[in-house]
Amino acid sequence: MRTPKLPESRVREILAAGKVKDAVAVLAVRGYWPKSMGKTDKNDVGIHDDAWFAVGPDGLFLPLQANTDPSRLGWNPSINKNFAMLVPGLWHFVPGAHKGRTPAFRQPEDTPFTVFRAKNMDEVLAGTAKRETGYFAINIHDTGSDDENRTSSWGCQTAQKKAFIPWANAVQAAMKTAGQKRLPYLLINGPIS
Repeated sequence: MRTPKLPESRVREILAAGKVKDAVAVLAVRGYWPKSMGKTDKNDVGIHDDAWFAVGPDGLFLPLQANTDPSRLGWNPSINKNFAMLVPGLWHFVPGAHKGRTPAFRQPEDTPFTVFRAKNMDEVLAGTAKRETGYFAINIHDTGSDDENRTSSWGCQTAQKKAFIPWANAVQAAMKTAGQKRLPYLLINGPIS
């Protein structure tokens, strides 16, 4: 596991620019390590080349190597459409379970998200990928494993189990202390500095 290196002041600056005002929030950076991980010098799917930075009161700052992509792009025969890839933007999650596993964060059923339905990354990068808005059960959860080659995602935001569980427990505890019901999750494209 790698630890993302971005100063807390920079993370808070990006969150503020994204109009995030909640006490506890997450900055997610897609393609955080584009040149040192994966097969391309851009974001790759199916690997943990992304980063999350959780911030909160009392000095809470939790960087984590993560995945913000589906495990693959293209056709998903189980749903008769392409896999979902969350579009960059500000999304709000609530604490809950993912397939019975906790801790996790869930897409609220009353909150539509927008996803790309892309055949490949070229469509995403060119801006030609189809978009769909609705409820897709896009969650933030562990991969169910400590295998660094497994992202376990049809569109969810994931991280390895051993790192995710303490991270999510700390974020949920901070939310509870702050009296916060929803977790703002600002997803941006990397790389950033």
